[in-house]
Amino acid sequence: MVVVLNQACKNEKLRKFFMSRDVRIAISHAINREGINELNYLGLGTPRQYSPLSMSPQYYEKLTNAYLTYYPVKANELLDKAGYGAKDADGFRKYSDAEDEETIFFVLEGTYGSGTSDEDAGQQVVKMLKAVGIKCEYKFVEQTLYNTHYTSNDMDAAWTFADRTVVPLAAEGLIFRGVASDRPFVDAYNKFLSDPDNPIAIEPPADHYVRKLDSLWTQIIETGDTDKQNDLFRQMLDVWAEELPMIGVVGELPALTVVKNGLKNFASSPNDDTTCDEYVRNPETLFWENPAEHMGD
Repeated sequence: MVVVLNQACKNEKLRKFFMSRDVRIAISHAINREGINELNYLGLGTPRQYSPLSMSPQYYEKLTNAYLTYYPVKANELLDKAGYGAKDADGFRKYSDAEDEETIFFVLEGTYGSGTSDEDAGQQVVKMLKAVGIKCEYKFVEQTLYNTHYTSNDMDAAWTFADRTVVPLAAEGLIFRGVASDRPFVDAYNKFLSDPDNPIAIEPPADHYVRKLDSLWTQIIETGDTDKQNDLFRQMLDVWAEELPMIGVVGELPALTVVKNGLKNFASSPNDDTTCDEYVRNPETLFWENPAEHMGD
């Protein structure tokens, strides 16, 4: 599960807030991942950033464990340092110290309804951000409306899952590049890089990290050297470890599968990405222990 801050949102003040590296790191330190894991996921998940899974050949501990510590004091210090120390009468941070300045506020959209573990985990994140003076709320939206919001760049932020982490290069690195539009942390920027005339395109700043990610990916697809591709992708992961484009909370959660008695050779596998969907990984042959008993199945 991840917090996706739209660093290319239409609200220019909110965009500037999300674009601050100190703000993103502060938000990461404001989240009690161990608490969420225990309360909402029975302790079965792993507190981590979005990164290749531990079973992946591209696993990168530096990114997985970046800025994970629950450290509200540090979070407050970073938010003050970023220029958001001024607060309103309710103790929530403002965009500036001007008397008539508005309070920072954003909505975390998600498709997880009331009563689900994921919805409650999103609500816990909201409470933790409010504890460091960031006013926000979680809002359930059904999938069609969620899709409409991200495709039109009308989304402040999202509370969602993130996959394609077993063999990221085989899955085209869509999320690591920031081109998976349903996790819109830099979607409008990438739209500009690929097509400046796109209706939602916004030109990224000259020094924005999305340009480096785009350049590294271009080099990856231009070379046929596997070692060089892996090295270039590691550089992309270094950018992620430095910039924290998305804020991971809990991952590697178990996904249970009911298997009928007598069905053999069913292998456990991450419910993750196209390496499984297209049977690149675990292309096993299933068989019955007593085939004659299942002729009509």
